[in-house]
Amino acid sequence: MLKVTPGGSFGNEYVVEDARSTGLAGACVHYVIDGSPWEALYPGDLDRLIPPWDIGAIEVYHATSVPIQFSQAGKSGCVTIVIWSKQKLEGPPRKAKRPS
Repeated sequence: MLKVTPGGSFGNEYVVEDARSTGLAGACVHYVIDGSPWEALYPGDLDRLIPPWDIGAIEVYHATSVPIQFSQAGKSGCVTIVIWSKQKLEGPPRKAKRPS
């Protein structure tokens, strides 16, 4: 279960936390974007990286069930959120065939 709380200095940024954790451990959320690890530096960074309309799929894994391909050293106790862009899911644009 995740918890989204307001954060940042402008009031329109949000922080995603593990709702089952308490204290500083609650902030332990690891992101994987299109198969690559990604680290949020400031609240709202994720929204600037990939806008909601470009998201094709989201997977959320509890710390004990993260697939090996999304694991990262030092993040074994973290919730992992895997986000796939529509572009990554659909693949590169296909070239139109020339008429024969």
